Amino acid sequence: AFFKKQSEFVVEIPAVEVPSAANTLTSSPKTLLSALRYFLLASAHHAITKTKGRDRNRSMMVHPAMQTKPHRLYKQWMDKSLQTLKSFVEKQYVADPAAVCRRFQSEYDSLAITFASIRPLSELINALVEDVFSDLHCVEVNSTKEAEKTIDWKQTRYWILVGGNNLERGYTVEGLCTTYMPRPLGNSPAADTLQQRARFFGYKESYLGLCRVFVQNNVMLAFSS
Repeated sequence: AFFKKQSEFVVEIPAVEVPSAANTLTSSPKTLLSALRYFLLASAHHAITKTKGRDRNRSMMVHPAMQTKPHRLYKQWMDKSLQTLKSFVEKQYVADPAAVCRRFQSEYDSLAITFASIRPLSELINALVEDVFSDLHCVEVNSTKEAEKTIDWKQTRYWILVGGNNLERGYTVEGLCTTYMPRPLGNSPAADTLQQRARFFGYKESYLGLCRVFVQNNVMLAFSS
C-alpha cells in the first residue's frame, strides 16, 4: 500500500535536508515543516469526525537516528515549528483566514486526492484552533533521563513522538498517520531490521489516505524492494 510505484503516500526527504557532519542545518528542514502540516490536518479531520471511545489517537513519529543527540535537535525543531505555526494560525484565524489556508493548501490538496472525504480546509483550520492545538503533546521517547519511557495514550489525543530504537521493535504508536524518518539506510540492513523501523505498517486502512511517510530516496527504494 505504501511503497507501490509512484506512491501518493511517500514523500522523499532530499539529502540536503538531512543534518550530518558535512551538512549543518540551522533551522527546520522544509520537509519536516510539511510533515507537521500534514499531521495537523489529519488530526483536525480526526477531531471533527472521530467516534467516541474508539480510535481516539492520531500521532506523528519523527525517527532521525539511533543515537539520542539528534533526537534533541529534532525535538527542538518540532517545538519551535509547532509554536510558530500555532501562533500564526491563532493570530490570523480571524484577521486573515485566507492566509492561514494558503499555508496549508499544498498539503490539503494532496490529502484531498488520497482521501476524498476529508473535511473542507476551513473546517480543519477551525478544528486546529478550537481543539487540536490544545490537545497536542510533543515528547522524546528514548533512553535519556528526561525522555518519556512510556506513553499514556489516554492522557491526550494527539502526539508527536521523537525517538530512535525505542520506536522500533515491538513499539506500537497509536493512530500513527505521519512518519518523518530521515534516518539513513545504513550498510545493507537485513529486511527484518528495516521493517522494524516501519511503525507506519499495519491497521490503517480506514484512514490510509491521510497517512504520509517521509524518507530518503535509498530508504524508499529499499522498502519497495
